[in-house]
Amino acid sequence: MLKGIVGLSDEEVKESYLLHGDNSFHKEKKKGFFGKFFENLKDPIIRILIIAMSLQIIFTFGNCNYMEIIGILSAILLSTTVSTLSEYKSELAFEKLDEEAQSTDVSVLRGGTIKKIKIHELVVGDIVYLSVGEKIPADGKLLEGKLIVDQSALNGEGVECVKIPGNDVDFELSNKTKVFRGSVIADGSAVMIVERVGDSTYYGMVAKDVQTETRMSPLKLRLESLAKQISRIGYIVAFVVGVTFLFNSLVIDNGFDKSRIISFVSDFGNVFPVLLRTITLMITVIVVAAPEGLPMMITVVLSANMKRMIRDNILVKKMVGIETAGSMNILFTDKTGTLTVGKPQCDRIITHSGVYKK
Repeated sequence: MLKGIVGLSDEEVKESYLLHGDNSFHKEKKKGFFGKFFENLKDPIIRILIIAMSLQIIFTFGNCNYMEIIGILSAILLSTTVSTLSEYKSELAFEKLDEEAQSTDVSVLRGGTIKKIKIHELVVGDIVYLSVGEKIPADGKLLEGKLIVDQSALNGEGVECVKIPGNDVDFELSNKTKVFRGSVIADGSAVMIVERVGDSTYYGMVAKDVQTETRMSPLKLRLESLAKQISRIGYIVAFVVGVTFLFNSLVIDNGFDKSRIISFVSDFGNVFPVLLRTITLMITVIVVAAPEGLPMMITVVLSANMKRMIRDNILVKKMVGIETAGSMNILFTDKTGTLTVGKPQCDRIITHSGVYKK
């Protein structure tokens, strides 16, 4: 036990908690199953199918092809349900792993007694005992001892670094007197005082960035582009079909006779069935242009790949991970110095008078 240090009292723990919070991470509000379900309905191809199906029901009600509508609706529901279930189950698995990590015990000195508490119960000012093989539970500085730690979870650098007691203020990963949450103790034992907890830790800031919504995946971007092309082509073809059918019904069927055409158009009873048939044909073209099997096929393939990776003990939280991995051309596994020689070379010299190559 450290001389003259008894750790925080119960009152000091409460005060520190009110001032700085505890060592748990703030979690953004997660969408439930139905929230994810409706979010997946925003897929560009799915939206085309929904719009086309709605138009067909509205304008051809009573005369529409119900089997085709049932087929489109089944494809929409099946595709969306499969993708939602896959992502929902993966998120539940991640939450379970996070709960297990938060239930880790740490040894702290409080009120002159060494106690075992859960990692999320740590507060600023706690005195924590560290030993080899453990993960550092919060950001702080060493009061006693010496550690060799692996900070690769934070900076990707595989080289272990030494940590010693000191009073430096800056929280830089290269600072030898500061220890950071998530680092693994490779050798040594020490005593630290907690200075930052929860979201304020370096690890917490990284975790917060990871939780934020990312940009659209490569596959979603391609599908959005495909959806725009399909809808554009579908609308153009539907317009041409509609105009052609109207021309045939109003002009050709009336023998190109101007008086007969005017007489036919003047009678709403004649025009209405033609217009209804024209709208039906145009909607049919749009529905046929939309590939209702594409979203289901993509979802099934991605879901199967997620399950295959789970069998290899790789847990993918979102399907976007599978999509992005499938679009990679180059994978950088480490920093310069590991994959390359690590010795800078002069390629060219740029001066006011010109460029001189080696």
